[in-house]
Order: sequence, then C-alpha cells, then structure tokens
Amino acid sequence: MSTFGTLCISASDFTKFHHRLYRSSLCPDVSQIGVWTQKHNLKQAGDRVTVSVLDVKMKNTLFCVLLLFLLNTLFLCGDAQDAVLTLEPNWSSFFTGESVTFMCDMKEGKDTDWEYKINKDGREFVPYNSSYTIETLSTVSSGQYQCSGHHKSSNDTTTSNITSLTVLDKPNIKLTAGPTIIPVGGRVNLSCSVDDSDGWKYDWFRRTSNSNEAQVDGKENRDIRVSQGGIYRCRGGRGKPVYYTDYSDEVTVEITVSNKAVVKMQNDWSQIFRGERITLTCEIQDGGDTEWEYLWTTSNSETSPKQRERWIFTASASSRGNYRCQGKLKMDFYFPTEWSDPLRLTVTANKPRASLTANSRVITAGGGGRVRLSCSVDESNGWKYDWFKRESESSAAQIIKDKGPDTMSISDGGMYNCRGGRGNPVYYTENSAAVTVWKRVSNKAVVKMQNDWSQIFRGETITLTCEIQDGGDTEWEYLWTTSSSETSPKQRERWIFTASASSRGNYWCQGKVKMDFYSSTEWSDPLRLTVTESKPQSKLRADRTEVPVGGSVTLSCSVNPSSGWKYYWYRGDQSSELLIRHDDVFKSNGQISVSQEGQYWCRGGRGEPVYYSQYSQSVRINTLAIPKAKVTAGPTIIPVGGRVTLSCSVDDSDGWKYDWFRRTSNSNEAQVVGEENRDIRVSQGGIYRCRGRRGKPVYYTDYSDEVTVEITVSTSVSVTLQPDWSQIFSGEKITVRCEIQGGGDTEWDYEWKTPQSTSHQTHVNYWTLSVSESSSGNYMCRGRNRRDSYSSTQWSKTFTLTVSANRPRASLRADSEVIPAGGRVTLSCSVDESEGWKYWFRRNSGSWSSENRVSEGGVYYCTGGRGNPVYYTENSNEVTINKTVSIRPTVTLDPNWSLIYTGETITVRCWIQNHERTQWTYEWRPTNLNTYPTQSEYRIYRAAESHSGDYSCRGRGDYLLTEWSRVIKLTVSPTKPEAELNADIKVIPVGGSVTLSCSVNPSSGWKYYWYRGDQSTELLIRQDDVFKSNGQISVSKEGQYWCRGGRGEPVYYSQYSQSVRINTLVSNRVVVTLNPNWSEIYHGEMITVRCEIQGGNTSWEYEWKTTSSIKPSNQNEFRISSASSSHSGNYRCKGRRKNAQYKTTEWSDFIKLTVQSKPGSKPTAGPTIIPVGGRVTLSCSVDDSDGWKYDWFRRTSNSNEAQVVGEENRDIRVSQGGIYRCRGRRGEPVYYTVYSDEVTVEITVSTSVSVTLQPDWSQIFSGEKITVRCEIQGGGDTEWDYEWKTPQSTSHQTHVNYWTLSVSESSSGNYMCRGRNRRDSYSSTQWSKTITLTVSAIPKAKVTAGPTIIPVGGRVTLSCSVDDSDGWKYDWFRRTSNSNEAQVVGEENRDIRVSKGGIYRCRGRRGKPVYYTDYSDEVTVEITVSTSVSVTLQPDWSQVFSGEKITVRCEIQGGGDTEWDYEWKTPQSTSHQTHVNYWTLSVSESSSGNYMCRGRNRRDSYSSTQWSKTITLTVSGEKPKPQLSADDRDIPVGGSVTLSCSVNPSSGWKYYWYRGDQSSELLIRHDDVFNSSGKISVSQEGQYWCRGGRGEPVYYSQYSQSVRINRLVTVSNRVVVTLHPNWSEIYHGEMITVRCEIQGGDTEWEYEWETTSSIKPSNPKEFRISSASSSHSGNYRCKGRKKNAQHETTEWSDFIELTVNNNKPQSVLTVSPSWLSPGASVTLKCEVEHPSSGWRFYWYKTVPKLSDRLYRYELLPGSDSGTEEDSYMVHGQTHTAGYVCRAGKFLVCDMPY
Repeated sequence: MSTFGTLCISASDFTKFHHRLYRSSLCPDVSQIGVWTQKHNLKQAGDRVTVSVLDVKMKNTLFCVLLLFLLNTLFLCGDAQDAVLTLEPNWSSFFTGESVTFMCDMKEGKDTDWEYKINKDGREFVPYNSSYTIETLSTVSSGQYQCSGHHKSSNDTTTSNITSLTVLDKPNIKLTAGPTIIPVGGRVNLSCSVDDSDGWKYDWFRRTSNSNEAQVDGKENRDIRVSQGGIYRCRGGRGKPVYYTDYSDEVTVEITVSNKAVVKMQNDWSQIFRGERITLTCEIQDGGDTEWEYLWTTSNSETSPKQRERWIFTASASSRGNYRCQGKLKMDFYFPTEWSDPLRLTVTANKPRASLTANSRVITAGGGGRVRLSCSVDESNGWKYDWFKRESESSAAQIIKDKGPDTMSISDGGMYNCRGGRGNPVYYTENSAAVTVWKRVSNKAVVKMQNDWSQIFRGETITLTCEIQDGGDTEWEYLWTTSSSETSPKQRERWIFTASASSRGNYWCQGKVKMDFYSSTEWSDPLRLTVTESKPQSKLRADRTEVPVGGSVTLSCSVNPSSGWKYYWYRGDQSSELLIRHDDVFKSNGQISVSQEGQYWCRGGRGEPVYYSQYSQSVRINTLAIPKAKVTAGPTIIPVGGRVTLSCSVDDSDGWKYDWFRRTSNSNEAQVVGEENRDIRVSQGGIYRCRGRRGKPVYYTDYSDEVTVEITVSTSVSVTLQPDWSQIFSGEKITVRCEIQGGGDTEWDYEWKTPQSTSHQTHVNYWTLSVSESSSGNYMCRGRNRRDSYSSTQWSKTFTLTVSANRPRASLRADSEVIPAGGRVTLSCSVDESEGWKYWFRRNSGSWSSENRVSEGGVYYCTGGRGNPVYYTENSNEVTINKTVSIRPTVTLDPNWSLIYTGETITVRCWIQNHERTQWTYEWRPTNLNTYPTQSEYRIYRAAESHSGDYSCRGRGDYLLTEWSRVIKLTVSPTKPEAELNADIKVIPVGGSVTLSCSVNPSSGWKYYWYRGDQSTELLIRQDDVFKSNGQISVSKEGQYWCRGGRGEPVYYSQYSQSVRINTLVSNRVVVTLNPNWSEIYHGEMITVRCEIQGGNTSWEYEWKTTSSIKPSNQNEFRISSASSSHSGNYRCKGRRKNAQYKTTEWSDFIKLTVQSKPGSKPTAGPTIIPVGGRVTLSCSVDDSDGWKYDWFRRTSNSNEAQVVGEENRDIRVSQGGIYRCRGRRGEPVYYTVYSDEVTVEITVSTSVSVTLQPDWSQIFSGEKITVRCEIQGGGDTEWDYEWKTPQSTSHQTHVNYWTLSVSESSSGNYMCRGRNRRDSYSSTQWSKTITLTVSAIPKAKVTAGPTIIPVGGRVTLSCSVDDSDGWKYDWFRRTSNSNEAQVVGEENRDIRVSKGGIYRCRGRRGKPVYYTDYSDEVTVEITVSTSVSVTLQPDWSQVFSGEKITVRCEIQGGGDTEWDYEWKTPQSTSHQTHVNYWTLSVSESSSGNYMCRGRNRRDSYSSTQWSKTITLTVSGEKPKPQLSADDRDIPVGGSVTLSCSVNPSSGWKYYWYRGDQSSELLIRHDDVFNSSGKISVSQEGQYWCRGGRGEPVYYSQYSQSVRINRLVTVSNRVVVTLHPNWSEIYHGEMITVRCEIQGGDTEWEYEWETTSSIKPSNPKEFRISSASSSHSGNYRCKGRKKNAQHETTEWSDFIELTVNNNKPQSVLTVSPSWLSPGASVTLKCEVEHPSSGWRFYWYKTVPKLSDRLYRYELLPGSDSGTEEDSYMVHGQTHTAGYVCRAGKFLVCDMPY
C-alpha cells in the first residue's frame, strides 16, 4: 500500500472531479476515493477537504497515476472559485416597501447553461433566472441567502457564498436645528438625516400660519441654511422607483424684531393676597401703530390668555412665580419680539387679618376721657378701613364708619373691630380681633365671704358675695375671676361652691352697669382662699374613764382650728343616734356629762348645709364588773416533807378575806377549813381554787382559776436502751427501760413520753418495741405511786432514739479488683455508721464463709447480722474480682486505609498470641459504639461516621484478664467521596486529543472507571484494565465524559464525577433581539424574541437560557402573543449544528425583557377647582414608557361620558367643570392602557360660609335634638343645595340650609358645610370652617345627700345634678314600701329639703321637645327614734353545741306603745325579720357569730331604732362526750366504787347513768337526774356508762366510754404463754400456735388476750396462725376467768414475743470437690441463710426435657422424707449432672440452685 500525495480542494470541486474521473474507464479503482468522501460527509458546500489517496493498486495504468499526481499539483488549498451572489442595490440595510435584486454569477459558461435556485436560511426559496427581484420587502424578508446553479449539460451543481439581507421597519427621519430664531439679517442651519443607512436624497418643505406648505426649490441636500421664518420639515428618498421615508417632525423658525416687551401690574402693591384680582399688561415699547398679538408665559400653573394684551386673574397659591410676555406681528406671526424681563409675583396664601390697637383699653372716670384706635394691615398698602362696634357680647356688630382712615377717636365703651379693603371689586381682609374698651365708673367692688373662718376644709360650702359700694339704685351685673380652677358663675352677685384643693387662690369681682355693659367698676382687691385637703379630726377627751357610783364623767370635744364648730355626740358606734337632740347641738359648748358606760364618739359640724369633721377617736367609759379572784403559786410541786405557798388576790382593791377550796380526782371539792388568809401553805397534793369576800351583806368575787399541786418523791429516774447501739434500723427489736433508784418498796406505774403520744402507761418498768421509722424521737419516763396519784417522780432526762427507715445494706469493698499473679485480694464488709455486726462472705453461689482474703477470681458479696433473734442486713453490692495474666493483644484494620467512607466494609481484629487453649471473650473500647462485640473480629459491613474512633481490646475468660491492647484509630467520613474529573482543555484540537484526569482524595487504593455519553453507558476501557489505570486517559472524540473511583472487595464506588463536555467550537456570532424594541413591555402586548446566528447557511438547533419562568422552545424565535410577568427575565441563546451536536457557537450576550402589569394612565392636575373665568391643566401619562398617544373623556352628573374631540396630547387645558379621565394607546394592533382614575373639576364661587349650632349648649347628650345651620354670605339670589361633612360620612346633602339631628355618641366630631349651585352641580362655595360637636351618652341624674337619717323633727337636704352641663330643671319622686312612686309637687330645683322618710330619686329635663336624663339611683331616707336596744341569749351558756335550741331576744327600752317588727343581723344573712321580739334557733356550727337587732315601726317602715350592740354566739360542731371515771375498778368486799361523770364546759348539765349497755334502763329515776351532782356510788359489778343532758327539750351529749367495775377474787393459778413450735424466728407463711396455759386444777376457763400486734386474738385458749405475716409480730399475754365464777380471775401472764420474718429463707447448694475424675464421689452440701434449727433437707437431680429445653426434678434415693443432715454424697459420678436441694420446716420453701 502506498501514498502518492495530498490533495486540497473544495468539496464541490472534489465531487465534480471524482464524478468525471470515475465515469471514464481509465481509473475505475478511484471509486474508493468516492466511497471515502461519502463516508466522511463531504457534500457541504464551502468545506475544504484534505484527502490521502490510498489503496491505488500498482496495476493501475501510468495515466491514472500521472492524473492523480497532476491533481496533487494543480489544486492548491483555497484556490477553487465558486458562484458569487450579490445584491442590487448593495445597501447595508433595507426598509419595508423597498425592492432588491439578487444577482447570481456562476463564473463559468453562459447564464443560459444553468438552472438557478435561491435558498433562504438553508431552505429552498425560489427557482429563477440569473437575477431575481423582490419588489416589496418586509421584515420577514430578512435572512441568509445563497444561490446555486445546476449545469444543464454536466449536471454539476455550484453553490454561491452566503449573503445576509436585513430588512427594517420604515425608517424614522430626523430634522435637527441649532438656534431656531433668526437674528436680524441672519440665517440658521437645518439638517435632515436617516439613521444608520445610506443612499438618501432629501426634499425640504416650508409653510406659515397664513400660507400652505410648499417644497423649497433646489434643495435636496442633507443640510440647508434658511433666512425666512416659518414651519419646516423634510423627507428622504432613494432608489428606483424612489422609496420615500415618512415626513420628519416640524421645526418652527422665527425672525426677531427689535421692539422690547415689558410686563406691568395695574396696582403696584408690595404684597398680593390669595383671592385678589390681578391685572397684568404687556407693553411693546416703540410699537407705534403696529398691531400685535401677545404671548404670555409663567413659571407657575396659571393658564395664560390667548393673544390678549391684558391678563386678569384671581390670585391663588399657584399664581406665585415669574411672568413674561412677547409680542408677535399680527400680519406676520413669525416676527416676534424677544421675551420680556420677568415680573416676579408673590402671593400670600392666607387672607390678611386687620390689626386693631388702642392706646388704652380703659376710658377713665370723669369727663373728657377718650381712646384712640388704629387699624392696619401688615406689610401691605392701598387699604381703606371699615369700623364696627358691638354694644354687648351677644349683640350684632354695627358699622360706624366705612372706607375711612386708619385711625379714629372714641369716648364710649364697647367691643370694636375693623377690616381693610382695596381694589375693584373690593377685596376685604379678615375682621380684626375685637378690642374691648371699658368705661370706668367710680364705685368700688369688694369680695366678702359669708363665714369668715380662718381655715376652710375640702368639701365645705363657700359663699362669696360681690358688694358694690355706693351703688345706690343702679342695677348691676357681676363678673368674677380667680387664680384657681373653679368655674365662675355668670353675672351673679353670689358665688357658691364646694371647696376642694383646686379652690385655693385669689378671687376678684367687678360690677357692670346692667344698662351699659361696657361701663364697669375697677376689679376688686383679691380675697385669698386657702383650702385644707384633709378633713379635720375631732378630738375627744374625758376627765376620767370610770363612772363613779351615782356619778358621771365629763366629755370634751374640740376641732382645731375651732371657728364656728358645734358638736355631735354618739354612744355605741358611729351610726348610733345622737345623744342630744339635733336642735340642741347649736347650744352645745363642746362638753357633756354621761353616767352610762359605753364607747363614746363625737364630731364637729358647721355651715349650711352642715359640713362634718371626721369622727373623733373613741373613748371607753366603764363601770367596774364583778372582780375575779386570782390564784398565784410559786412552785406547784411539793418537795418531800415540804409545802408550797398559794396566794389569792383581787386586783386593785382591798378589804378582802378569802375562801380556799380543794378537790382531787377521787374526792369532791371541799372548803379548806380555817383558812381565810390571802396566803396559805399546803402539804397535800390536789386541785385548789379561791374566792374573795367582803362587806355586809357579804359580796363574793368570782372563783379563781384552778391550780394543781403535786407531791414529788425524791428518786432518780433514767431511761436506758437495750441493746445500746448508736443506730437502730426499722424492724429491729429494742427494749426501753425506766430505772427508778431509791424508790424502796413503792409500787409504781410507769408513764412514758414518746414521739407518737404525749403519754403512754405500762405496769412494768420496761417496754419492748419492734421499731419503725416513726419510732424515732425523744423518750422520757417517770413513776407514779399506784396508791397516791398526786405522788410521782420527776421526769427522766430525754433519751433520743433514731430509727433508719430502710434495712441497711452491707457494703463490700476490695483493696483491688484484680488479683496479681500469685497474690490475694482483701475484702472488707461494713455497715455504715452502726456497730454490733458480724459478717459472712460468699463467692459466686458458694457457701457463706467468714474468710475475707481471696485468691480466686469471681463475683463476691457479703451480709451482716446482729441481735437475738438475728437481724440481717441486705446483701451487699457485688464485687467482681479478676485474676491477671501477662498478655497484651494486638488490634489491626483490614484494609488498612487512612480514611474509610460511609458504606465501605472494614474488619477490626483482636489477636492474642500463644493462648489458643483459653476460650476468650473479647472486650473492646471503641469511643463511639452502640454495641460491643465479644468476638476477636469485629466486621463493619457498612461503615458509618459513628464507627469513627479509637479501638483497643483485651481478653476475658474464667475471671482472667489480659492487658489492654494499644489503640488503633479508625476514621470514617460521613459523605461518599466524589470523583473529580479535569480536562487539560475542553475543545479538541485538530488531529489531537484531550487528556482527562480522575482522582479521589485522599487517594489510597482507588482505581478508576471511565464513561462517555451518560453514566449508564459501557466502560471506555475493559474492566480488567481498570486496575492498570493511573487515573488518566486521552480522548479524541467529542462528547460528555464521566468517571468514578472504586476500591475494596466487594468494590466500593465513589460518586460519579461531574461531567466534562468535550466540544468543537464554531466561530459564528450569536445575537438576541427584541421586536418591537421598546424599553418596557406591558401585560398583553405582542413581542418576539429572536436568536440570530450570523454567517453561513448551516441548519441549527437553538438552545435558550432564561431567568423567566416560561422557557422558549428550541426555535430561532420565541413569539409571545400576549406578554405576562412570567415572561420577564434575561434571555440568551446559542446554536448547535443539527448534523454535529458537539459543534456549538458561543453563548450570546443576555438581553433583558421586562413585562409590567397592564399600565394605568395617570391623570394629574394642579388645582382641580377652576377660578372664575380661568382654566385648569390636566396631564395624562404612562409611567416610564414611550410611544403613547392619549384619549380624553368627560362626563357630568347630567350627561353621559363623551370623548374630548381633537385632543390626543399628553396635556389639555379645560374650562368646564365635570369628571375627566384618560387612557393611553400605542402599537399595531392598538394596545390600550387601563382607563385612568377619574378627576373631578369644579368651579368655585367666592362666598363666605359658616356653620352654627342651635341650641348652643356646652355639652350635648345622646338622644337630644340639635340643629346645625349653614350660613352663606354674599350668595345673592343663587339657589343652593347644601353638602355636609360629618364624622359618619364624607358627605351628606340637604335641600335647605339647616339639618336637625337626634344625636347619639357616634354623632360626635367635626362638621363642615358648603353650598352647591342647584343649576350647576360643579359650581360650589368653599367649605366652611369646622365646628366641633361633642355628644355624651344619655346622662344619668345624680342624687347626693349628706345624712340620710332624719333626726327627730328635722330635715335632710337632697341635691340633684347632671355633671358638667347646664340648662336643666329637675323632677323629684318619692315612694315607700306601702305607696307607689309619686312626683314631689312644686319642686324643680336642684336642692330640696325633706322631712319624710321614703325612697327618693330624680331626673333632669331641658329643651323643646323636652329631653329627659335617666333616673338617678335611689336614696333611702329614714327617721330614727330615740330608744335603747339590746340582745340577750337564753339560756346564757358559755358554749352551745350543734343541735341545741337557744332563743335570742331583742329588748327595746323606752319605746312606749309602739308596735315593732324586728330585724336581725346574723352570720348567715345580712337581715332577718320577725314579728315578735325573740327568735328561737336549733343551732349548728354555722350559727356561730355575732347577732344584732333593731326595731322598725310597723306603721312607719322608715322609722326605726338604732342597731343593738353585738352578742357573740359560739357553737361547737361536735356533740360533747362526757368523761366517766372511777376511783377504783374493783369493788372491795362490802364496799362500793364512786363513778364521776362530767361534760366540759359544764354549764347546765345533768347526768344519766346506765349499767350493762347503752340501751339499759336508767340507774336513777328520771326526776332525780336534776338533783344529780355528776357522781354516784355503785356496789354491783358490771359495765357502766353515762351521758349528760340539758335544756328543754333535753339535748343529750354522747355516751361516755364504758368503765368495767369488777368484784374480783384472784386465784393462784400461774399462767404461761407458749409458742408451738418454739423457734426463735418464724418466716412468712409458716404455721404457728400461740397457747395460753393455766397451771393447776381442772377448772374450765374463759381466756382474755392482750397483744401489741396489729391482729388481735379472739378469746379461746389458743391462737392458731395458719400463715404467719409481719402483722402477727408482737408481744402476747393472757389471763383466765373461771367459767362458773366470772368474778374469779388469774393474774396476767408474762409477755412472750413472736417475730415473723417477711423474707423467705434461701437455701444454698455447694459441691465438693468442684472438679471430678470419672467415677469419683461428690458431696453435696445444702445450707440455709441465717441458720436456725428444725430444718430437713430434700435432694433432687435435674433431668432435661428434650421437648422444650426445660428441666424436671427427680428425688434422690433416701430423700423422700428429707434428711436431718445438711449433706448428701453421690457415688460413681461419670458425667456432668445438675442437682437441687430444698430445706423445709413443716412447709417446704423453694430454693432453686
């Protein structure tokens, strides 16, 4: 095979050449060249092809060889010529409507040899001859054009170059000018141009206002110079036929004349005010007889007149600015003057107010006095002045001089004001503020206070009077003023008010002559008023506080300071009646004498109505009560052989002798004979009291309180504890013992003080307790002589017992948990903070041992025990002891990579060298593992981040431990690694390649996998070659490439890398265009986004990128028929060749498309109110966009909307009122904006408007009727409708000028009005000033009263008011409980005085129609009668019990024959009524409390007494229980026993006695009960009860506890309690019998038991417990009573203690020896925890059940009935077996091995 050379030709030439060569027979083998070209797609015109000519066989002729060689030499690269396509004319761009001709030159042969076609944008466009013309171009004609020719004879095809045709919309032409005003004799330049195009000639046109448009001859240049004024425009033309542009915009050119224009103002005032009429004139200097038209301009929004010399307008705020004018020759409008210099106009917005001053405000008394008034308007001129005077504040102003000078002189008082006026029509200022001028008279005014007190208090009524000295018969009106906040009265001589803190200050008054309001006195001198805020306190003193017999006490009352006070006296409480009559108060000098005991009060009063001081502090006046004797004693315990002194006294008095009394618990009270002294010395114990006596007849005091005296024996007492441990635990048994030293043969009973009860008695000196936590506390004891209950030892010192709640747990410690090789570990067992313990140790489940030095590994624990019976602790904590071996394991990782990723497989291994025989379990120390493996290998199949950490291990087996291995670190990354793919370049060079690099960091152990296309394609290299890969490959094919890494077995793959696209790049430039290219597009408009690729006729696929939410399809243009906001965004595109997907253009630049919501037109207006004869300017705009024209519309309330004809400009000026709106339009088809909001334009008339209110009250209330009136001044004969602005609505209309409202609170607010011309709804006045209406809720009248209780013969004052308002009259109403409400006739004043009791209320009224307030609250007025009232209780017991009946009685003294109903205050209700003066109650606990009463006259329900003093009733809820006691429980032979019954408290009780049970008959007759003293003597044995009773019907107490009285005969039989079986400790569930055994004789007995256990035995001989529990634990004793002689009993037996342990005992089985040789014997040993006697042992062998992997037990031989021995030998043991033992006492307890 040979290569002869290289041939470089165009693709088309190569094809033609090959075709011809192949058709010849010379070189048939050259067909392979054709095959090669077809294979490589070499059919595109314009491609250059380099072909290596191969496989030409040597057998070819020399001709073929030479021919190929010739081709190699002739065809040089780039020299082959194609067809040429040109455009005629050859302009850079064309416009719609023009024509173009395509000329195609084949460069070979004649035109007729070829058939022609034109392709557009790669598609066939049209067949034609050698030229083709498009007569009328449009924008769709734009594109890439190419022609091709087909040779008619050779069938060769030739393709031309690509030519681009750009067709634009019709061009805009632009006319520009420098200056547009021609100076005299000069010229100006005009220039016409068409942007970005060529080949144009220009036509010029001129017209004037008086002539039609004509073409400017001889002008077709771009630039011309003109000397004539006029309106110019131009157009461009080119081509044949001529293609014309549109006309340009017009430019106006003017010629300047030399005359000067000047603006002048008619009245040259320095300041202009809003509303004045302004006249401006435009003067043309040296204008001669020339007729002029005038132009005006201004910097404000005033509408200038058209062509007028004068400009007349009404000044407003918008008139401010510069005004200029210009003249234009009437005969030649384009000959103007220059603009005048500006006239600056300043307009003050507010109407000026005239200023009125006076050289004095007072015309002095006497003749000849005058005052000069001056009127002015600040900083302005040209004014004349009108003068006004008012005779009073309410009279109308009268003009006294018009158009006068600025000053005038007056001699009369009055209210003066002025105003200025100027111009024509006259423009008036606001009226000046009024100046009041007073004419003084010589009379003097003086302020006087009715009561000239030195100090006034808050709440007092003050009356001030204005006196006019030497006033004669003149009638005066009065003015008051004050420095305080009091509201002064109108024109009254007296000023009456209630003093408050705000009343402090100076008060002045002035008199005005009634017939001449402005003639007045001077102001009076001030009266200074000081008000004290706090109410004064009355002070009450008494010359003594005890009333002597038959005497009295003087009380004195005072108020400081003391001016004007009278005094009121009270006894009882402050609501009591006065002690002296109301009328006598004013004769009181502040002192009274009293002889009754009680609580006294006073207060002062002064003024009318009376002002009261505070009540004084109370003073208690007493008469002495019956004294009570008082017993005092030093010590009350008599020492041995000694005495104690008792003393009786009566406080603060003398002359007494004393009676002494003594009683004991066994004897009644008796007087101590021969003792009447104050002090006595006693040597007997007992209960003592005394009383005093003196005088004749003898007067006795009350008995003193009782004092108990005891005798103490001299013995020493102490409490001891057995056993005496520092800490006791719940469940242990302890004994407390009371030791009495030196007591001799005295028989003692023992009394104990314990934490549970104040007192506990025992008959013996010890007390055995099974303690619990509640037993903790202090213990004391003492002995009491059995034969003398008042003789006792002292209390011992306290002994503190602390009982811990929980059974203690032994604590086991080891000096080391690891036994060193060949060594031992010492175990220590302890029970914290306690002593007396012995300890046992156990290993695993072995036997208990006291040995505490161990050398074997295992689990150890211990227990402690103490006491008898033994009390065991809980087993201790376990301690594990391991034995150490000197071995260090090694940890390895497989594979051993530095970083592991989530999901990879990793194995961690622990290797222990040279110890294969030991069966190890492995212990790991990972830093973060949820589970801990026990094998030597820890395989992590899917590694996670939680597996990261340090790993070490050690071995554990049979309590042997190795050392810990050294640590190895494992790091697991949480994220899967991502391969990283890089390319050295992204575009493949010709004939070259691109190197791709793949890596995974960190990179240990990775091999790499390569892909082209997508990730699912096959590998680029074989799987086996992956492991030879170094992470790089070279590629020469374009496409999308990926890679990933893999390692391990199974392979763990990284994530795929990001893809890398390898392309070849083409050079075509890409541009995105918008059509139309407006700056902003609106919702609904049409827009096309186009992707244009310049150069060549390649077929492209298009790719778009956009930030909008709607993505274009892959076409070259994106046509949006109705734009929306979702189309907004940036757009860019690129092309990809259809036949070569990896040949792409660059991306175009972004173009931005913004779509706004449909625009609304926006009308704007300066003022919207048209001044008289003026106009306003309206402006319509569409924000931030262009290309708009505008439609204007107008309507009125009487006409439909119509378009304003001839207006499509942005701004229009209108002179008609109405409602205007506009809209914008642009584009083709026309796109309309939304209609604008409406603007209302109105015409304003110049009138003055005000709002008034009738009636003009200071405060209006909801429901009242008021009228608002709209006053229009200067309106002439115009008929008005009235419009109101109110708080509820923006607008309200009326046909008349007033509006009557029934107001509510929502009516409050500001009111305004204006008038609207009925015949022109858009002609109206200005709005009036606001008037404010405040409406309050319907008022409620308020009744106030001082006292509401009428004293005898007196009256009280009631006052009715409506807060903060005036104009009221008042209706008064009264009713009683017996009569309906009726109006109080003849009373409509604010204050009334009433003398009748009843219920009063009032209301206010005012206005027409009458408006009523709500009724006031009611006030009850009562009349008090002077009587004394008291409450008594029957029976008068100190304590009453629930269920008893009592009567409360209301006693009224001094009530005469009055018939009363009675009212009671009780704890349950405020009030209770009865018709009689007593009230009988069956009381309960809730009846306790205070009771009061008063009487109310039956014929006059508002006449009543005062309330009585309170009486207190105390009711106990529980029925009382009597206390029954006996002086002895055994009846001596021939004797009796005294029983005592008492109920405390003991008032009024009698006692009822019973024997047997509570239903037995009374022991004494019912009638004798009331002679009973609470004691009886009985000589019969039996069960006795008592109860108390009192009252009628009888109220019974509870029954007492019973007392058993025996007639005893003691027998000598000894009694013993025994336990069967008699074990020291019984376990829960065991059976036990407690038996009472009476020794001697065969008597039949009844048995009685006492026990401290919680389960009490019944009374048989033995108490059989079938299943013992802890509640059976306790002490037991018994005694016997003969069945046939109930009075004969044994003594009580001694106690025997029964202890039941709740913990079932555990048996423990041990084996010896633990390791056996086959056939050897083994000994089993069974032990019971806490060993005790009586156990039998049962032996079992375990036999497995194959079915369920459980065991059953078989008894071993000889074990059927158990063995007494605790060991059992098994012979000939040949295999491993399991054994179990059980121990039992009667009941067998399970104790598994």
